[in-house]
Amino acid sequence: MTRNQFAERVGVSHVTVGRWIRGRIPDPAYIDPIADVLVLGYDEVATRAGYRPRGLDDVDPDAPSEQLAAMVRRVEWTPDRYETMRSILSGWLERDRQAEREEAERDGRQ
Repeated sequence: MTRNQFAERVGVSHVTVGRWIRGRIPDPAYIDPIADVLVLGYDEVATRAGYRPRGLDDVDPDAPSEQLAAMVRRVEWTPDRYETMRSILSGWLERDRQAEREEAERDGRQ
């Protein structure tokens, strides 16, 4: 399959495919079409694109972070689900930053 054929099947330009080849990460909305064209699972393409961590050999399976990671890996990550989680996490991060700013202001006054 040529780059043009692949681009047409995924629904992007051949220039966009060229950018992906050179290392640019595809938008999450294109993970599913890429997986379909390449006959790969969504999870595999999402991992290769960089949206998920690759396997980690030296992780303690009983660590809380690994237990959470295992749960995250079981989720079927659709573009909508990814965007929803990104939005939620961004909100949490902003609230944490605001709390840190407020705490710094209080500490500066005392």
